[in-house]
Amino acid sequence: MYSEVFKLHQDTFKALANSRRLEIIHLLRDQTLNVSEIGAMLGLPQANLSQHLQILRDAKLVTAKRNGKEIYYQVGDQRLVKACDLVREMLIDHHPP
Repeated sequence: MYSEVFKLHQDTFKALANSRRLEIIHLLRDQTLNVSEIGAMLGLPQANLSQHLQILRDAKLVTAKRNGKEIYYQVGDQRLVKACDLVREMLIDHHPP
């Protein structure tokens, strides 16, 4: 189990190792959005956005629910938002403007 947790940790960080996916997590921190809304906010083509969302879904970092033709996404566990906030605070402290 010990090494399995490190493997899961690695896989999670791999999924988050992309600035666009981090932006998606940030957008979903307090809200549920559909693909069109996320795409409009980030200016991403739907095909590219779908790839990012699939990686986040595979890592179980976001969940998806279908409502008619629309698929809505939300953060799978709010502790992820806290973890991202802590890392961002650390980076800001170590890299002042």
